[in-house]
Amino acid sequence: MDSNNNIILECNRHRISEIEELSNDGFEKLKSSIEKSSRTTANPNFELYGELNQTFYEISLKLKELKLYSEHYYFVSIKDYILYIARQNSVDSTFGHCNFALELLDFFMELFKSNLKFYDSKIETCDEFKRLQKKFKERYWDYRCIFYSDIYHPSGDFTEEEMYELHKSLRDI
Repeated sequence: MDSNNNIILECNRHRISEIEELSNDGFEKLKSSIEKSSRTTANPNFELYGELNQTFYEISLKLKELKLYSEHYYFVSIKDYILYIARQNSVDSTFGHCNFALELLDFFMELFKSNLKFYDSKIETCDEFKRLQKKFKERYWDYRCIFYSDIYHPSGDFTEEEMYELHKSLRDI
């Protein structure tokens, strides 16, 4: 671990709080969309998608600004999965999988808070941190497999070779 992370994080507590607030805001928007989808018709509604996209864009910028690259990597992947689910539900409210999207965002918040706790802590060892990171990586790969095998519906824009590479990357877990 780089000792500069502690300095960076100390100077940017406000930014970290903003990331947490934006993530909680995104979580609440997703939760409310689950409630709305059970009451709405199948008319397309891209308002939630647009709001989430903007919120996630702001989180991504703040993670980059703080140079939290590991967290940014996970967030970018997770946000793509969540936005795919939100977009599909905007087109067809019966698409579902909103609970999976909530679980993904909850996973990111758990990872983010755990990493911040480590960065702030002088007590935890690097071995503990590595063990925790390995656990997060395994969970991420499980989520990735679920997304691509059970949720994602290809648009037909991929070539056979691109699909082969995607499936190959899923096997390499």
